Amino acid sequence: MPSDYQSKHSSSGTGKSVPANSRTASAEKRAQPARSASRKRAKRRGSGLVIGIALFLIIAALAVLAAVWFGVLKPGLPGGSAPEPAPSPTPEAEAALVTTPEPTPEATPEPTPVPEPVYSSSSKIVSNGDYLTDGSFDGVTFRSPFALRLSDGRSLSVSGEDLLVTGSDGQEASVPCDGTPGGLLLLGDGRAAVLSWDENAQKLQILREDLSAVEKTLSLPSSAACFADGNRDYLFFYSTGVDLYGVETEDSEPVSVLNWTAVNVSGSRISNIVAGEDGSFSCLSNAWQDDSFQYVTSLISVSGTPKDSSAQKKELVLLSVNPVESLQDAIVSFNTAQDGAVLLLKSFDPAENDSDTLQVLTRYIEEELDGAFPDILDLTGLPYEALAASGRFEDLYPLLDGDGELSRASFVPQVLSGMEVNGKLYGSSTGFTLGTVVGPARLLGNMKSWTIRDFNNITSTMGEGTYAFGALDTQSNVLYDLLGIQLRRFIDWDALTCSFENADFTSILEFIRKLPADYLETVDAEQIQKNIQLFLRATIYAAEDLPAAGSSFASPVYVGLPVIEGSGNVLNLQRGFAISASCADKEAAWQFIRSTLTAEAQAGSWVFPSNLDAFEAYLAPAGDSASLLRELLSSSSPNASDPAIHALVLDSIQGYLKGTETSASAASNVQAAVSEYLSSLKN
Repeated sequence: MPSDYQSKHSSSGTGKSVPANSRTASAEKRAQPARSASRKRAKRRGSGLVIGIALFLIIAALAVLAAVWFGVLKPGLPGGSAPEPAPSPTPEAEAALVTTPEPTPEATPEPTPVPEPVYSSSSKIVSNGDYLTDGSFDGVTFRSPFALRLSDGRSLSVSGEDLLVTGSDGQEASVPCDGTPGGLLLLGDGRAAVLSWDENAQKLQILREDLSAVEKTLSLPSSAACFADGNRDYLFFYSTGVDLYGVETEDSEPVSVLNWTAVNVSGSRISNIVAGEDGSFSCLSNAWQDDSFQYVTSLISVSGTPKDSSAQKKELVLLSVNPVESLQDAIVSFNTAQDGAVLLLKSFDPAENDSDTLQVLTRYIEEELDGAFPDILDLTGLPYEALAASGRFEDLYPLLDGDGELSRASFVPQVLSGMEVNGKLYGSSTGFTLGTVVGPARLLGNMKSWTIRDFNNITSTMGEGTYAFGALDTQSNVLYDLLGIQLRRFIDWDALTCSFENADFTSILEFIRKLPADYLETVDAEQIQKNIQLFLRATIYAAEDLPAAGSSFASPVYVGLPVIEGSGNVLNLQRGFAISASCADKEAAWQFIRSTLTAEAQAGSWVFPSNLDAFEAYLAPAGDSASLLRELLSSSSPNASDPAIHALVLDSIQGYLKGTETSASAASNVQAAVSEYLSSLKN
């Protein structure tokens, strides 16, 4: 039987018919040289004129006959001689000459397109206890990713950093491959492959048929986390935690087969996948249970049916740079709890060295979403103020005010004000942490906050080998927080303009230059006891973190970072979600967002909840620490850090930090770089 490739590319015939006018032209071309040659011979033979003329007439007659034969000259037309009338045909001959007209060939019907499948899932708990990756459940066998048995009796296994092949005779040999071997795959065409990692990338190495060496290497995306053997349609599959992708050929781009949230599955919990030949999938999913301190393993069956457009729900795209398990769980819970719109989770992964996440986001929307802004955007890791200034977001205040259950009074006041941009609420927040600086009363007295001038005065007598802050408090890290809480002082987000060429900003630069450029190999508590480290920067996740942070000092004082004016306590908001101004169903989008803002949803949060009832319940057992925490919160400033602006500032001041430029020159560099960045936002 011919292959699909052969049937697509072989021709249906061995020869081609030649049109009549093509044959006529060929005959005429053959006749012309014959006449010309006759004339030349007649001229050369002067003594045989009669013979020449005779020959010429004979050849001319033959040419006329040939022309009539090939249809150049028609009888009865000028240039042709009329033939003698043909005898009348008999009735039998006339009947024989009557021909039935050939039927007009019918157009080949277009093939009926195969409907795009709609996948659905069912789930069944199969184990309580350990995290499972293999085993047999309800007739489905999930093999170990580190062992593979072929149909001819040979087998492959991963042992430490070695890839081993065992023949049908039991003989064992090592197979050379690049990098550290991981899982093994059986490709859809029957070949074996090994997953491997090195310091640069993750890759799939396809083995030769005799398993003696690697035949071809394919690069894999860093987001590929869970792999599956191939079937008749795909060489192999992999999951990113958001989508399941199939790879059809060695040279083809991966194809998204299904979106996990569309089938109400939290993809990041999947530990093994088996692909059926009928297009179905079986998966193992492991969910940790805090109450029982064990995993619950479920067998998930995913099958596809043809899409019925009349039964399809409205789909809203939720885009996230960091689709953690809790987000996927929230989406699955939302999709299963109501019959309205369905949320589809999409994700993009900026490179580690790409600080301009806004540009990466823009590129993803253009290339992957065809320029359509997502209905809901997860704000985690994104420059909130810059996005809010773009005019892309819906103001959430009208939706909150019309909620009926939640209101502005339902939230910690500092959270709402911290998320406001020009008086509007463009994003939600599900919680927060607090950043502060702790120091001894002998240096800070009874200060509640301090300025950069205060810091300079206190540290002016600091001897060589003494540090103001801890091992991780480098120029870059401290600048990130300090610039974050002071950024609105230098940037007008409404007008998208900035002003860095002033004494306030140069005083920040002078403060930053006193800090180490690189991490210190020290332990903060030990350094404080030896008076080598004067102060401690601390991030407070829970009320009990406050006394722990102050335990290194006899009489701890909490003052925050030194600032130009005001307080240097940092309000680190855990960003929630924004609704696009172009969202297809804003009410449905709000229903999802509000589901993350209730006291019930935030109970047990690992940070301080943004919901006021949940926050009060969180502080109830804190005792004296609760009062101090409320005091720090009331004087805190929201951290509006923008990774792109931080990178631009840090790059622009390197000359000053290294002593080759003045602070004024560095400020001018920052002004130019940030102005250009803000101008790009206007577009």
